[in-house]
Amino acid sequence: MNKIFTKAYYERKYLQFLKKKFPKKYKGEKLFYDAKQRFYYQMRGKKLSYHNPKTLSEKIHWLSRYWYQFNPIVIQCADKYAVRDYVKKCGYEDALVPLLGIWDKAEDIDFETLPQKFVLKCNHGSGYNIIVEDKLKLDIKQTKQKLNCWLNEKFGLNMYEFHYQNIKPKIICEKYLEFSDFDYKYYCINGKPNFILVVHSRNFGDKSYALNSYSLDWEEINVLFEPKISDIAVSKPSKLTEMTEMAQKLSAPFPFVRTDFYYVDDKIYFSELTFTPNSGLANYLTSSYDRELGKKLELPQKLKK
Repeated sequence: MNKIFTKAYYERKYLQFLKKKFPKKYKGEKLFYDAKQRFYYQMRGKKLSYHNPKTLSEKIHWLSRYWYQFNPIVIQCADKYAVRDYVKKCGYEDALVPLLGIWDKAEDIDFETLPQKFVLKCNHGSGYNIIVEDKLKLDIKQTKQKLNCWLNEKFGLNMYEFHYQNIKPKIICEKYLEFSDFDYKYYCINGKPNFILVVHSRNFGDKSYALNSYSLDWEEINVLFEPKISDIAVSKPSKLTEMTEMAQKLSAPFPFVRTDFYYVDDKIYFSELTFTPNSGLANYLTSSYDRELGKKLELPQKLKK
């Protein structure tokens, strides 16, 4: 049986390398702090400050270390299954993508009862998605192997996103949404949406995609530093105001969260709440905008373990 190597696998190997090579230096949490700072420097070209964070990206790391992992609502909402109850309590049950099944292990899935198209996910991390557009072409044995590999990964351990650690891993199956190429991602600070990142033109084969950024009034703004910035204008959703109101209400309890939606056939669907986008390492925001958003983010008091 071939082993499936994921991003989390290689990150875990790197941590193991540091611990083995420098056993006296890297013990306990220091191993994770130092590794995260190394990743941050590689991605953003500057040191990460936990003691005096200024930018949005630095403050996301501060929240990850001192607040997210101890907050039960964050842990619930990072869980791609448990967050559904939170969305219902906020009054948006109609925006949930229909759930087709939930299982503790891949062997429990009866693929014959599933429709021709569907989406499989693991609930305890990021990137654990299998989009099935034709069940007849699906390699079920390989799919089960991949799902079980994901279930056994300690996702939060790899990039110091410990709010994932208290999530019991599960497999969920959701309805396949036709024409869901556009993802609308609201960056919300202290319960207020600031701008909308639109991800589109995805190719799951080579993992390519394009990005656009818009103000809440749907004016294109230049805040991205990513070669994937698209020159294709994205049409304004007719229910933009409603989507923005949903983002504001869902983000209300959190200093920072990215609220993600799909928009299909003039209907808004909730996607997920993301507290540490790209593990807090993404470099697609310009340095100036990263600083501007950082000024707006008021950090809460540290939570105790």
